[in-house]
Amino acid sequence: MGMGDFHTICKISLQDSQPSQDKELPLYFLQKLLTVDYQVRYLTCLEGSKPGLAPGPQTREQANQQSDAFEIFHDDLEEAAVNVQAWSHVHPMDLQMAIFHCADDFLRQTLATKLAFCQLALPLLVPNPGTSRIEFPLYALSQIQRSWKEVDKSGKQAQTKSFSNKLIFQAQTPFVSFIRIGSSASSSKSQLLNALLSKRKHDTFFHRHCRGSTRERLLMEGLVEIAWYCPRGSANDTFERCVAFCNLHGDARDHGAQMQFLQEISAVNVALVSDWEHMDNRGKKLLQDLWQSQRPFVCLLTEKENIVAGQASKNITIGIKNRNEAEMMDQLTKTIGDLLEGSNPHFSLDNCVDKARQLGFIVDADRAACVTAKAKATELVELLKKEKLSEIKSRLLPLQGKLWHQWCQKDKELTRLQEKRNKSIELHRSQIENEKAGIREKQLEQAFPLNPLMKSFLGFLQAQPADTKKYFLHWMKVFMDELSCGRIEELRRDYHKLWTKNLKEKKHQEKNNGNAELLSHLDALSDEINESSVGLEHFLREVGQIYEALQLLNSKNESFVKLPEIAAELVVSGYPVELMDGDASYLPLRWVKAIFDSLIERLGDKRVFVLSVLGIQSTGKSTLLNAMFGLQFNVSAGRCTRGAFMQLIPVGEELQQDLGFDFVLVVDTEGLRAIEMVNKQSLNHDNELATFVIGVGNLTVINIFGENPSEMQDVLQIAVQAFLRMKQVNLSPSCFFVHQNVEQATSQEQNMEEQRCLQEKLDEMTVVAAQQEFFDTSSFSDVIGFDLNTHIHYFAHLWEGDPPMAPPNPTYSQNVQQLKSKILQAAMKQSQRSILRLSSLKDRIGDLWNALLNENFVSSFKNSLEIAVYRKLETAFNQWTWKLRSHILDVQMRLDNKIWNGDLQNVTREHLEGLVQETSDAIEKEVEKYFREDKDHETLVQWKSSTELKLKELKETLLRETKKKCENLIELQKEHRKLDARKLEYKDELLRRSWELAVSLKGKSLSERELKDNFTLVWNQWIAEVSRAARPLEQVDIDAEIEDILVEQFKEPGFHARIRSFPRGRVFSFDPEKHIMKKKHLGFIPAFRSLSNADVINFQHITDNIIACVKANIAKKEEEKRDYSRNFIHEIFNEVQKGVNSVPSNATCTFNKDYSMDLSLYLCRMAAERFKAMHEAFQKANDPVVYLSSKRDYFFQSFRTSCQGATSVTTFAVFLCDKIEPALRRAVYERTAKDIAEDMQGKFPDFRGSRANLEVCILRYLAEQENFEYFKQSDLKGIEHLEVTDIEFLSRAMAEALDDLRERLMKEFAASCIN
Repeated sequence: MGMGDFHTICKISLQDSQPSQDKELPLYFLQKLLTVDYQVRYLTCLEGSKPGLAPGPQTREQANQQSDAFEIFHDDLEEAAVNVQAWSHVHPMDLQMAIFHCADDFLRQTLATKLAFCQLALPLLVPNPGTSRIEFPLYALSQIQRSWKEVDKSGKQAQTKSFSNKLIFQAQTPFVSFIRIGSSASSSKSQLLNALLSKRKHDTFFHRHCRGSTRERLLMEGLVEIAWYCPRGSANDTFERCVAFCNLHGDARDHGAQMQFLQEISAVNVALVSDWEHMDNRGKKLLQDLWQSQRPFVCLLTEKENIVAGQASKNITIGIKNRNEAEMMDQLTKTIGDLLEGSNPHFSLDNCVDKARQLGFIVDADRAACVTAKAKATELVELLKKEKLSEIKSRLLPLQGKLWHQWCQKDKELTRLQEKRNKSIELHRSQIENEKAGIREKQLEQAFPLNPLMKSFLGFLQAQPADTKKYFLHWMKVFMDELSCGRIEELRRDYHKLWTKNLKEKKHQEKNNGNAELLSHLDALSDEINESSVGLEHFLREVGQIYEALQLLNSKNESFVKLPEIAAELVVSGYPVELMDGDASYLPLRWVKAIFDSLIERLGDKRVFVLSVLGIQSTGKSTLLNAMFGLQFNVSAGRCTRGAFMQLIPVGEELQQDLGFDFVLVVDTEGLRAIEMVNKQSLNHDNELATFVIGVGNLTVINIFGENPSEMQDVLQIAVQAFLRMKQVNLSPSCFFVHQNVEQATSQEQNMEEQRCLQEKLDEMTVVAAQQEFFDTSSFSDVIGFDLNTHIHYFAHLWEGDPPMAPPNPTYSQNVQQLKSKILQAAMKQSQRSILRLSSLKDRIGDLWNALLNENFVSSFKNSLEIAVYRKLETAFNQWTWKLRSHILDVQMRLDNKIWNGDLQNVTREHLEGLVQETSDAIEKEVEKYFREDKDHETLVQWKSSTELKLKELKETLLRETKKKCENLIELQKEHRKLDARKLEYKDELLRRSWELAVSLKGKSLSERELKDNFTLVWNQWIAEVSRAARPLEQVDIDAEIEDILVEQFKEPGFHARIRSFPRGRVFSFDPEKHIMKKKHLGFIPAFRSLSNADVINFQHITDNIIACVKANIAKKEEEKRDYSRNFIHEIFNEVQKGVNSVPSNATCTFNKDYSMDLSLYLCRMAAERFKAMHEAFQKANDPVVYLSSKRDYFFQSFRTSCQGATSVTTFAVFLCDKIEPALRRAVYERTAKDIAEDMQGKFPDFRGSRANLEVCILRYLAEQENFEYFKQSDLKGIEHLEVTDIEFLSRAMAEALDDLRERLMKEFAASCIN
C-alpha cells in the first residue's frame, strides 16, 4: 500500500458510513485515520453483518405466537453461545498492524504521524509475521512533532523551557519500559500506562477492555509500542519532563530480543508480575536480571496486597491486589518520578538505531535509497553550515533576495505606473522594461554558474528515481529544521526580552522618542528571524527563479529546460509546490505555466476541481486541510512561509464519472492578518492574496475561529469589489464558511440568527461595492456563490482536553467528514463549464494574475465601506483642490498683466502667499468641518493627516510654479527691453560694417548675393551672442502630463491600456447604452432600453455643453496668448464633473463612470494638440532669439541702404583726396612739428635748457645703451659745434614723451577727414 491509497478521494469520502465486510476495513481505517478520529482504533464491521447475532427485538404479537416453555428458551441460549464462540471479528489492533505491515515507508510515516496526532501509541519494535525478524521503523517515526514545556528547578528561580514542534525522534528523553511476566485476569499493563499518561481520560494504549477487543489477536505478540508524556509546564503535570513510555505486548519471557533492547535504553523498568509463587525458571531469571540491573526497577505484584518494599533503593516492589486504584496510581506515579530524578540515561530514537542494528533488527532507514538520500541531504546541509544562518538565503539562494523583490516591484509598476510622473506611458514602460532587464542581468551574474549547493541539489533531483527523491526531500526538511530551530528559538527569546523591556520603558516615558534605538533593534531581530527561516520550500523557490531568469537568455540547456518537470513530479507525488511567493507578493507566471505544461505532458489534460482555503492566521486552517485530505503543507522551522501553495489530490476512477473531474487541486494560503506583517503593507498583500485564491478556486473554504466573521468579512468585501472591477476575467467562485471552535450545544435558533446576520452583512457590503462600480448586484451570492442553508458549517473544539496530551475531539473529525462530503457534493452540482482542464486552469491563473497586477486601488483598503467613504472624500478633495487651483490661476493672470505692463519687477514668496492666504484658510476650515461633521467621520479620521498634507503640498507646488512662471516672464521682459535698447547699437554696427565693406570694394558695385553673404556673417554673430545670453527654454511633455493626470483621476484597472489605445483623431460619440445607468433603490442597472427620447436629448445637450465650454475656455486662453499650465487639465475635469452633477438628483437616470472616462479622455486628447500649439506660440513670442530673428528683414534693408550709399561717397572721396593731398601734407607737417617742439619743451627739461644739458642727456643715453656706434660723429670734442642728427635717439625720446599727443592728433585728423 502506498500514499495513493491514503490520499485518493473514494466513495467513502462522500458519506460517513461503517464497513459491512472485513475486506472493506482497511479503506475505512485509512479514511477515518485521515480525519484524525482516534476512534478508528475501535473500528469493526457493522453489528448487523455479524453472522452469530440475533435479529432485533420481536413485537409482542410475535412473542405470543411462540412457546413460553423454559426448555425452548434454554435451547436457544445454548445455540446462541455456540454461534458466538464460532464467530470472531478482526481485532482492531490486528487491522492497524496489518495495514502497517502492508504499507511502504512513506505510508507508514503518514500512519505514524496521524496516530501520534490522535495521541495513540506507535509501533517501535515490530515482529514481522512472515520472517519473524524484528523491524525498527525509525523513518516512519521521523516526521512526528511534539510541543511541550519543562520547568527547570535547578537554579535559584524556576525557569520554563519551551519545545515547539520538536521532531520527537531527535528528542533526548528518559525511557520507562512496561513489561508483563505471566498473565493476569485482573490487571492490565496498558490500562496502568493510560492512567499514568492521561489519568484514564484517553486510551493511548489499546487494552483488553477497549471496544472491539477480542481474545484472539494475531499481530500483537512481541510488539513494542511507544508513547510520550509531554508536560504543559504547569503544577498539575504528572511528570516534569518529557518521558517516553514503552509497552511490550505479550509475556516478556517469550520475547528475549525485545527485552534486551528495552533494558539497554530504559531509565526505569516496570514489570507487572503474575503467578509469583509458580514462576518458572525463565521468569525468575528475567526478574533476577532486572533486579540486578544498573537501572531502577519497579515490580508490580498482581497477587499481593499492600506490599511496599525497597523505598530507599532503586528496586521497588508494590503489591496491587485489591488496592484503591487512585491511591495506587498516585504511588506509582511518585515512584517513577522519584526514580527519574537521578542521573538516568536519556536517549533519542535516533540514538537507539545502533543498538537495534547490534541486535539484528531491520531498520527502515537502512534501505539503500534512504541511505543514499540521507547522505546527499547531509552533504548539502554541511554546505549550509559553512554560512551564517541569516546569510544563507542571500549567499546560497541569491535569486529570491532583494533583486527579485525589486524586479517584482518593477513588473507591478509596469501595469500600475504609479511613479510615472511627467513621462509618456510608452517612455515610462520602456524605461521599466530596461530596468527589469538590468535586474535580471544582475541576478544571472549572482546565480551563474550555479553554486555547489544548487548544482548538487538539482543534479540529485534530476538523476534519482522517485522513491529516492522522496527520502531526500524528507531528510532535507529534517536537517534544515534542525539547523535553524535552535537559533530561531534563541532569537525569539531575545525578541521577547527586548519587547518586554520596551513596554516597561513606555510606561515611564510620556513620549516614545527615547525608544527609537530599541525599536530599531526589534526590527533588526524580526528581520533576522525572517532571514534565518530557511526551509525546503526556499530551495524549490530558487529552482523556479533559476528557470525564470534563464528565460531571459532563451537558454536551451537540457538540464534547465527540464526544471519544471521536477516540480511537476513533486506535485504528482503529493508534495506542495509554491504558486505565489508571499515574501515578494508575486506569482512567477512563466514558472507556474511551465509546471502546468509538464503536468499536462505527464498526466494528460485532466479535469480539475480547484479548492481554495482562506483564513486568518492561527485559526486551524492547516489542521483542517490535514484532517480533510491528509495534506502536509511543509513550512520552515521559523515563521510560516507566506504565499499560496498548490497540492494535487487524485480522484478514484469509480468516482471520476460521478463527480465530473479527475483531480482536486487544493490551494492553501498563509494566514491573513499575520502579526509579523502588520507594518509591511500587510493589508494590500492580504487583499491581493485573498482575491487571487478566491478567484482561482471553484470553491473557497473560508475558515473562521469562533462565530464572529468580522475579520474575514473585510477581506471578502475587497474580493467582491475586485471581482466587479475585473471585467475581463470570467469568474464564478463560490464559498463555504467554517466556524471552528464553536460549542455544539449552541441552539439551532441561535445559529440561524447568526446566519441571517451574516447574510445581511454580506449583501449589504456587496451593494456598497456594486453601487461604486455601477453593477446590477444586490446580493453577495451574485458575485460569489453562497447558500445560507448549506454553505455554513460549525466545527467543535479541536481538542478533547488541554494540549499537549489532549486527543482530537471525535466530533471535530465527524465535522471534517461532513464538510468533505458537502464539498464533493457541491462540486458534483457545479456545471461542467466551471470545471476546467489543466490547460484552461493555466490560462485562468494567468488572466487572474494579470488582472490583479492592473488592479491596485481596492487592495489598499480594509473593506468596501472604506472604499465608498474614500471615494466621497476624493470628490470633496477634488472640489477643494479646484478652488485653490482656480484662485491661483486668477492670481497668475493678474500678475502676468502687471509684468507685461512693466508695473511688476519682482515677485516674492511672501507676496504670493498673501494673495492666496484668504482662499487657503477658507479651504482649511472646510476640510476641518468635513472631517469633524461627516457621518463617516470615524472612518475618515485615518486619512485626515494625509489629506491635509496633500493640500499643503499642492499649495506649495502651485505657489512654486506661479513664482517660477512670474520670474520667467520678468526675465523675458528684461531680455526684450535689452534687445530694444540694443536696436541703435545694431544699426550703428551695420553702418560701420557697410562703410568698411564699401571701402574694401573701392567703388565696385555689390551683387544681392554678396550683400546677403556679408550680412549673414554679422547676423550669425549676433544670434550666437543672444543665444548664449538667453535662458534655456523649459520643455514640457504635454502628452505625458495629461496621461499622468488622467491615471491619477481614474484609478481603474487597465486604464493605461485604454489611454494608449484611444485614437488621436477620434470624436466623442454619446452612447446611451454604454454611458447611462438608471437608478434604483439598492444599486444601478443598465437602463438604455427604458430611456425616453427626451432623456436622450437632455443627456446629449449636457454633453454638447460640456464640450462647448471646454473649447471656449481653450479659445479664450489662445486669444490671451497664455502659456500652457497643468491646471488647464484639471479645469477640463471640473467642467466634466459639473456637467455630470447637473443631472437632477431626482432623475431616474444618470451618467456612469464610463461616460466620465470616455469624455475626459476625448477632451484631453483634443485639448492636447491646442495646448501644444499654445505653448509653442508663447515660447516663440517670448524667445529673445525668435524676437531678434523677426527683425532680420529690417536690419538687412538697413545694411543694403548703407552699402549703396557708401559706394557713391567713396568714388567722390578718392578724387578729392588726389587733389588736396600735397597741400594737406604740408599743413599737417608744419602744425605737427610746431606742436611736437612745444610739447617736448614743456615735458622734458633737457630739451628746454642749454645745449650742454642736451649733450649730457645724449651721453647718459649712450652709456645706458653701452653702444656708441649710434653716435654718427667720431670726434666727440667738437660735439658742441654740430647738429644732433641721430633719428633713433630723437624718436625714442619723443615716443616716451608724446604718447598722449599722438592719440590726440590722430583723433583730430580723423575728425577732419570725416568732416
